[in-house]
Amino acid sequence: MDYPERVGLQYICTYGILQALFIQQDAISQLSLVFELDYEIGEVLLNIRKLRNASIGHPTNNNEKKVKYFNYISRMTLSKEGFSLHRSSENNRMEYIDINLIEMLYEQLKEVKTKYKYISNKLDEVDLMHKEKYKNKLISDLFHSGMSYQFEKIAQGLHNSDTYRLFGNNMLLSLEKTFIDFKNLIEERNEMNEYIQYDLEEYFFAIKKLKEYFLTNNMEEFEANIYLYYLKDNCKHFVDMAKEIDSEYE
Repeated sequence: MDYPERVGLQYICTYGILQALFIQQDAISQLSLVFELDYEIGEVLLNIRKLRNASIGHPTNNNEKKVKYFNYISRMTLSKEGFSLHRSSENNRMEYIDINLIEMLYEQLKEVKTKYKYISNKLDEVDLMHKEKYKNKLISDLFHSGMSYQFEKIAQGLHNSDTYRLFGNNMLLSLEKTFIDFKNLIEERNEMNEYIQYDLEEYFFAIKKLKEYFLTNNMEEFEANIYLYYLKDNCKHFVDMAKEIDSEYE
């Protein structure tokens, strides 16, 4: 974008650059806070911050080492490269600070890259520790080979009464426990998301309907068979999901 000719727009462009630098610093600080990392602003960024605070109004007053300064940007010096900041203190001392915006941008970029690299390295360390913690605790181990037997006995329970029905219900409860454990392990690893949550809610709903059928016969047998088919058919989806998550911890 070409540098504007109108003085008012020149001020706005200058303020915009200074404010963008300020916001970028705040973003790094907030990232460090969110990830519970120590953050030190450093002399370079602190100096940029002070110059922004001194320059952002026209005029502004700010305190520095218990001395109040009044600051204003010299309109005649405004350019896309920078400006001259005039400062006067309560004791009538005058200062002139030449501010090079290009240099300021490069200085902040260098500092920001260093701090982002620090945050990235720390997150890599945390991620590695997290994977080490769970790499020998495979979620896929929950889905044992005997699950096909469970589905078989649940099916027998749907078609019969008394002993078969009781045994089928027990197998259904065992299946439910497997998926409760699956849900807990997913949450423990912070791998839960809205899609997994939705799939699990659907699966638990089907289990709930079959539990009700075993207890109260509140639906037709063919309806119960539909729910059982859904449970059996979708079980593989969760097995594949568990294996995929496990692979990230290898």
